[in-house]
Amino acid sequence: MTLPTISKLPPALFERRIIPAMRSPGDLDRVLALDLPAAIMLKGDIFDIERVLNRAQGKPAILLHIDLMEGIGRDKAGLAYLKQHFGIGGIVSTRSNLIKEARSLGLISILRFFVLDSAAYSTGVHLLNSLQPDAVEMLPGVAVPYIKDLLTQDVKLPVIASGLIRTDQAIREVLAAGADAVSTSRPELWQFRP
Repeated sequence: MTLPTISKLPPALFERRIIPAMRSPGDLDRVLALDLPAAIMLKGDIFDIERVLNRAQGKPAILLHIDLMEGIGRDKAGLAYLKQHFGIGGIVSTRSNLIKEARSLGLISILRFFVLDSAAYSTGVHLLNSLQPDAVEMLPGVAVPYIKDLLTQDVKLPVIASGLIRTDQAIREVLAAGADAVSTSRPELWQFRP
């Protein structure tokens, strides 16, 4: 049985149901033009983080995929530094220790997990129950329609589907299957409206 969580995620995050995933700092101009509540910065270094967060000014909230960031420690001190000096909105991570540290610092925490098979799914659900992040990012997102019965039973957190979602139709299918939002690195999908 999944325990409920108190989420720090703003409800506006799920109104548009699309969360841009920026592959490079150059994607920020497109994101800023869309007036979305949040975006995920997939990779970069400490200098990119500073430039992106200074330009975004909290709108949209920038969530860092911390596992792929360079030049910053992937520990509590690194997260505290990012919060204090740059005002990050939160993190996305596959690492349980970083999810715990983010929660202890009051940052939004999104656990990213890969649904490769039944064992990976079970491990992911176990982590969700023990860590209680604010949301889960499931990859590949196109798997969500195939496991919707399991998700309904096991996951009591907002679900962000990500990975291999390439068309508006795929977004509709994933959302209809129960995902709360879709994260995509395809700029042509960032303007999707449900």
